[in-house]
Amino acid sequence: MRLRVLTLNVWALPLGIAPDSEERIRAIGEKLPEWKADIVGFQEAWTPAARDTLLSLGARAGYGHTWLRPQASGGSGLLVLSRFPIAERRFEPFGVKGAAERIDHSDYYGGKGFALLGIDTPRGPITLVNTHLHARYAPSLASDTYLETRVAQAVQIAAALESVSDPLVALGDFNLREGEPEYGVLAGLTGWTDVASALDRRQATIAPGNAYREADSTALGDRIDYVFTRDGDRRALRPVTVRRVFDSPIAIAGRASSYSDHAGVWAELELGGPPVSRPAANPTALANARTLLERGLEKARTRQDYEMVSAAGAGALAVGAEIGAHRAQRRGFLRALAVLGLAASGGLGWLAWKPSSERILGFQAALSDLGTWEKAPSGAAGGISTPLLPTRTPV
Repeated sequence: MRLRVLTLNVWALPLGIAPDSEERIRAIGEKLPEWKADIVGFQEAWTPAARDTLLSLGARAGYGHTWLRPQASGGSGLLVLSRFPIAERRFEPFGVKGAAERIDHSDYYGGKGFALLGIDTPRGPITLVNTHLHARYAPSLASDTYLETRVAQAVQIAAALESVSDPLVALGDFNLREGEPEYGVLAGLTGWTDVASALDRRQATIAPGNAYREADSTALGDRIDYVFTRDGDRRALRPVTVRRVFDSPIAIAGRASSYSDHAGVWAELELGGPPVSRPAANPTALANARTLLERGLEKARTRQDYEMVSAAGAGALAVGAEIGAHRAQRRGFLRALAVLGLAASGGLGWLAWKPSSERILGFQAALSDLGTWEKAPSGAAGGISTPLLPTRTPV
């Protein structure tokens, strides 16, 4: 059986922060029939209007099964459309989710995490993951302050999926680049196949020619949106073809525009046949993950001590700066959520203590998961023993 999947960050933010949102989202929904995907994963579907449009046009295109979290604040921005029944559903928020005091880098307030869905295809069940990892907010690895955060998120995903025995598709905006540390950790712990890499069809998803990226030249050429696969215990899931989609220009009000500030990824996969044994966790990935997680934990502890002293002044300045920030900035919606979060928090002491405590616990949990792999016998695929979804018998 050929299984077709599609992923796209739709950049649907309210308050005029993401330009042309209504027109772009409708254009995305109207183009869905052209790609004939069986499963579609969207990210940054933040607004009710965008979700309603995608759900309505998705239903018209034959997607009778859906998953989303409808919360306006902290809802993750994830949306899944499927032609096949969704038999199992779970959302897991990230344990390390950013820095609450950095209102200008406010992934913390977006409710990011990963959706884990059991989907019943005509050839038996598969597991689908849709996710959106923490943004980089930096032009280079050297200036990136969220590397450890994304590593913790990658470890959390890998641990949650370790015992899933069905063929697996993971897609989304991973905000990481092939060859960098967090990519190596994710691939080394999960045994996932990067479809574009395996087929030698790597195409940037932050691509030149995007109407909304002209002023953001440092990111042009990045490939940060992915489709990954992993064989199941009894059935393989093999890449057949992959291509960049939603990358052509469109006209909005007579102006050259784009569907989103990302391009999408479409992949065709072969479901069935004998699987390949899953490799053990890569020792280099384990070592690098431990180094980065321990560094993240130490930073979180240092930050907690510092923030208790400086939160009041820094928080007030940050709120004031964000109120005056220009509306077209990419993360403006999350920043608006951050201001609302501060207003409801009961004081700036919360800003210093509670989120930093959460980060500490998140890094500790990731290190605990890592320790389970490190203790696994040589050659074992890992030691996370509790399935997130039950094993289901293939048809």
